[in-house]
Amino acid sequence: MKRTAVCLLLAACLALCQPGHTSAAGDMENFTKSYAYEEAFADVAEDAVYEAYRDSVVVANAKHILTTGRGVCDDYSSAFQVMTRRIGLKSYFAQGSSYDQQGGISPHQVCIVEIGGNIYFFDPQIEDYNAKGKPHPYERFCRTFASMSSRYFGYDVAASKAAFGGFVRK
Repeated sequence: MKRTAVCLLLAACLALCQPGHTSAAGDMENFTKSYAYEEAFADVAEDAVYEAYRDSVVVANAKHILTTGRGVCDDYSSAFQVMTRRIGLKSYFAQGSSYDQQGGISPHQVCIVEIGGNIYFFDPQIEDYNAKGKPHPYERFCRTFASMSSRYFGYDVAASKAAFGGFVRK
């Protein structure tokens, strides 16, 4: 996935979340949001070391997908977390399980974002895969876990929040 596609996914996601919800990004002008995206890419371009191990992994995964244009669920969700954090949203990398294409159960990583005191689920990797070059259906963006319970399970929101170290550099 190209850098522009990641930005477009994020912008579309934020637009979907705006009606009826307040968020830290809600008052940002387009220029400010664009600047925040660019700053997020600058963050991952540096080879920084972070106090929390999970933060180091998230930034490395984000760097991988943004520089190669290829990635798996970890990379997509990491890039999404880095960008949403940069624009002021409380977001977390979350590990759990989902059904795979063969109907089996596989580990899967997503991003969860706190908006207006509610937790929402974002799966940028599956959303990108399902689009296959067409407009994104946004079936797995800004959804509650309850609405996705038939597809995703085993995600521990409290543990995801606890693992986040705030991207504090050593």
